[in-house]
Amino acid sequence: MGLSRRGFLDGFVSVLLAALGARALAGCSSSDVSVRIRRVDGTVQGSTAVVRASVVVTNHTNEARTLPMRLTLTNSSGAVLGTIEETVNVAPAELLCHCLNVTVPAGGGSMSGSTLNIVFGEETASASIQALGSAALPDCSYTCNY
Repeated sequence: MGLSRRGFLDGFVSVLLAALGARALAGCSSSDVSVRIRRVDGTVQGSTAVVRASVVVTNHTNEARTLPMRLTLTNSSGAVLGTIEETVNVAPAELLCHCLNVTVPAGGGSMSGSTLNIVFGEETASASIQALGSAALPDCSYTCNY
């Protein structure tokens, strides 16, 4: 009981066509855009906390993309502290460093253990915020040197 040569070739061609079709469909989604949180800094300024994130977005296609971006800051118990929603334009084959700021009530230091979640198109990234100091935040440009 063996596999005939014709049966093998038919199966191989079917698998190859399925793979090519899947790749063609994948090219139509935002999965060709990746997102990575490069650095997260936080500080307490008076009664508010400011969290700044440097996010690197890479468009792996030869087409410009306009994608929704949502950033959510949650505390250690899962309550949402702040949200930003915007649309970001990414040029073909571009590597973009995007600086995001979230300002929320400090809540007496309850920011420790908070999580920053970013949904960019179909991609997600998150970073944990262990503690916030009182020092001023540096600008994002120092994290955007590729």
